[in-house]
Amino acid sequence: MTLPREYRGWTVDFDMKPIPYRGADWTATHPDYDASYEGPEDGWVGSHPVLSAATEKELWAEIDEWELDREESLRTFEVCFGDPRKSMQSVYVVRAETEAEAIADAKRTAKAERIPQKFHAVYEVRS
Repeated sequence: MTLPREYRGWTVDFDMKPIPYRGADWTATHPDYDASYEGPEDGWVGSHPVLSAATEKELWAEIDEWELDREESLRTFEVCFGDPRKSMQSVYVVRAETEAEAIADAKRTAKAERIPQKFHAVYEVRS
C-alpha cells in the first residue's frame, strides 16, 4: 500500500488486493465524497463516486472521462445580490447542476469576498 496522492483533486490510492483480479488495484475517491448508512435495505450509500482501474494511467483516464461527463451536465447561472432599485449589485456567473447549487456556491463566494448577501435573482444563461 502506498501513500495516497491526488489527480485533479481526487484522492488516488494503490492497494494490491489479495485476489488474482488486478482491475481494482488503483482507486480514486471524489473530493466531495461522503457516505451515510441508509438502513439494512440500502446499506452504505456514497454521495460521489469511487473509481477503480488496473493501472494509474487507466485510473486517470476514468477520472478525466467522469469529469468531462459532469462538465457537460453543468448549466450556467447568473446569481445577483443587492437591491435592484440601487446601482449596488454583485453578479456571479456560476456553473452548477441545479439552480439551488448555483445560489449556494455564489453565496459562499460572496461571503468570502465580504459582499452583502441579500439575494435578488438568478437567471440561467442559455447559448
